[in-house]
Amino acid sequence: MTTHVRLVHVPVVLMARWGEHQQELLREFALVQLSDQATKADMPSRLLEVIERHRPAFNKLAVRTRGQFARAREEHEPYIDLELDLPPGAPDAARELRVLFDEADEFCRRGDLLTLATPPEYVALRHWFLDEIVRQFDGEQPTPFTDPQSD
Repeated sequence: MTTHVRLVHVPVVLMARWGEHQQELLREFALVQLSDQATKADMPSRLLEVIERHRPAFNKLAVRTRGQFARAREEHEPYIDLELDLPPGAPDAARELRVLFDEADEFCRRGDLLTLATPPEYVALRHWFLDEIVRQFDGEQPTPFTDPQSD
């Protein structure tokens, strides 16, 4: 059984840049997991554990949305609405990821990682994206993304 989630007014370019940054961070955490125990001791390897646990759902989501984003970029559309059918565990995964990505950003800010901390506009998009999943599973109506830089 899935729940339908509608993400409204997703900024195409910002979403792509956020995705690229997130991949950089995940690659670095993957390398950390291969390191010695002393290096791994303080790192939030839980982030990769959460990602691995939810990878099948994330992969399906990425495959389904990749084409939509590619078409939007080709047509120079600044925004896209996404229609997603998500599994029952999506809200828990979203809550967990929100906390862990914020924690990972702290490591980046302190200089414990090579990856730079997530820029504020990507954080705003990440929070909105993950919070929308939780909100809509709770029965609330979709709210469009509001770009903090457009204020």
